[in-house]
Amino acid sequence: MNQRVLAFILTVGFMLASLPVCAQDTLVFSAVEGTRPAVVAGEVLRRAYKQLGIGVEIRELPGERALMYSHEGKTDGEAFRISGIENEYPKLLRIDVPLRVDRIYLFVKRGKEFAVQGWGSIPAGTIIGYQRGVKFVEINTVKYGLKTLGVGRSVQLFRMLDAGRVDAIVEGPAKGAKVVKELGLQEIARLEPPIHTSVLYHYLHEKHAHLVPKITAVLKEMKASGELRMIQEQIDATERQ
Repeated sequence: MNQRVLAFILTVGFMLASLPVCAQDTLVFSAVEGTRPAVVAGEVLRRAYKQLGIGVEIRELPGERALMYSHEGKTDGEAFRISGIENEYPKLLRIDVPLRVDRIYLFVKRGKEFAVQGWGSIPAGTIIGYQRGVKFVEINTVKYGLKTLGVGRSVQLFRMLDAGRVDAIVEGPAKGAKVVKELGLQEIARLEPPIHTSVLYHYLHEKHAHLVPKITAVLKEMKASGELRMIQEQIDATERQ
């Protein structure tokens, strides 16, 4: 091969290898399966990363496995998690723009209601059902010495509650109402006020540290313009239909 042609090919190859992320690249983010925040965060992140020329896929997994995958770099980060998760999983970098504020409730069988005034108000001996890997439940039930039973899906929780295998379960209001309606459960009550309020954030694996300032700027602009709120309201409206 002519040396000048070879030099040209090598130069072009080097230039292509040095190009930044292109529009065809895709990031895959873990999310707790079967949760409404996964839907909201997925739509927010797809719109946000599109501005950077990057596609987004959401891989829904059981909660603990989702964190394991993102921390080990098997996925590119977490679609959403509570603040502070980076203390236990230091390879995850929090994007300091709240994606969503979630109000979480206790559901019980009718006739088993009690006054909710925080986690400390739950009667001793109560068995709490929850989706495995939901960290705020694990943290607070350990703190207050509560018994728990973790499962993979929300539908399982309501079936266990209806069957008396647990005394209360933890779930969001829209998801809870939807499952109760789908299963035709007549004896389930939602306790007021919320047992917990979570502020949810997006996390990137440390291998994508160079994207942190870029996606932070995009999400800040989406929040300032009201786009984050609009996305959540649209999905909430669809959920109620």
